[in-house]
Amino acid sequence: MVESKSIDALFEKWFKMVSPEFPPELIDTVKERARTIFTATLSGEDPELVVERIEEEFLERVIRESGSRLEDIIRRLELFANELSKQGEFKVVAENFVKFVFTLLRKILAVYRKLLTEEFKAKMKAYEQIEQNIEQFAILVDQIRNPLAAALGFVEIYVDREEARMKIKGQLDRIAELVEQLEKGWIESEAIRNYLRGDIKNEVSTKENSYH
Repeated sequence: MVESKSIDALFEKWFKMVSPEFPPELIDTVKERARTIFTATLSGEDPELVVERIEEEFLERVIRESGSRLEDIIRRLELFANELSKQGEFKVVAENFVKFVFTLLRKILAVYRKLLTEEFKAKMKAYEQIEQNIEQFAILVDQIRNPLAAALGFVEIYVDREEARMKIKGQLDRIAELVEQLEKGWIESEAIRNYLRGDIKNEVSTKENSYH
């Protein structure tokens, strides 16, 4: 197995390369956990047991707070493998490390799928709320337009004084203009709703394909 001093030197060199990708508040946690994980793997522990001890909550935090994509994590593992290959003991631990990488990636992929499902559910909930608001918006426009038309008719029939009739009609016309603006907003909202519907489906499809 690789000696502890060699593991420490290897780890420090690797972490210096990847640490800029993590926010400051995450660096210490990642450094501590990653050192433990790599040390255990290179010391000969069963890779599957090593990966089993990695909490999904930790992986979720790394993904969320660092904005890591699956390809970012693969690249970091490749960097470590490249540095490991320069060690004299590489052949002894190579098989163990390869098994560790594939086991870890399977676990990370499961976490990504979980996060994707949660993100999709959140977006669909927001979309459904928007859809409900748009429907209520359309009803409101109709509810305003109908009594407004009746009010204009009453003014023409029952208000005799020209000056008063014109003032009331002017205000009602102003309300009618606002209703038209509301209707225009409703049409634009419909377009936004249709866009969001397609955008959510496309985004989910793209992410699912990238994780396979």
